[in-house]
Amino acid sequence: MFIIGIADRLPIPSEIKSHHPSTPWHPDRLIKVWRNLPSGARRKWIWLDPGKAPATPKRLADVVSDQPVDADWHTAAQTRRLVGLMSPIHRRKLRAAKRTGVRMVATLFLRMRPEKGVNRQRAEISFSDVAGCVRTPMGGGSRPRILVVHGAEVRSRLLSPREAATLMGLDKSYALPEFYEAAFQVIGDGVAVPAVRFIRDKILKPVLVETKAAFRRRKRRIKRRLPAKTNGSIRRSGERQIELAF
Repeated sequence: MFIIGIADRLPIPSEIKSHHPSTPWHPDRLIKVWRNLPSGARRKWIWLDPGKAPATPKRLADVVSDQPVDADWHTAAQTRRLVGLMSPIHRRKLRAAKRTGVRMVATLFLRMRPEKGVNRQRAEISFSDVAGCVRTPMGGGSRPRILVVHGAEVRSRLLSPREAATLMGLDKSYALPEFYEAAFQVIGDGVAVPAVRFIRDKILKPVLVETKAAFRRRKRRIKRRLPAKTNGSIRRSGERQIELAF
């Protein structure tokens, strides 16, 4: 989720403003938060609508390779251990994926969950076309793992640095550090490049263009009010005051 702050004095093009929340940009949770804001904050809130959401070019399953060059598959014992850490809910997800008979890819994260007054480590999986958070490696649990299911076959491993870079929108020419931890220090906890590019093109650039146009209009109006007969230094000082005022 992105929260974008725009100074009060800057004009916002009408084509990117909306009088009400819109799908898919404003989920229910955001609307609920907005409703609980102080009245002053709600009055200044602007529902930005950048238009149609771009199509997702690749699914997670498209990015994850069966023959990675920069990550090794776990042993069968390591995979069984991860499955053994799953709660009944996530084991049901795994069984459902097996029954499809097609290749399915899940993200897997280790989490500490309170159960009957005791914190237990759990392996949690998600069969989604979109990967979850790619984190910087601060410990074993923070390393992003994947589970590849194809019928009865279940394999697991760490997400490779190159796969993570692809998920973040970096192209193949982007140079990554050689070592796993160093590579994820670059990739992890970042912002996906396509998302930032979309916000730049659909929101930031239109606001900048509108601001420059408003500045030029204001500059022309003020210059017309400057004395016609004045020396260059005074006129330049006046123009500088226009820029500072804006």
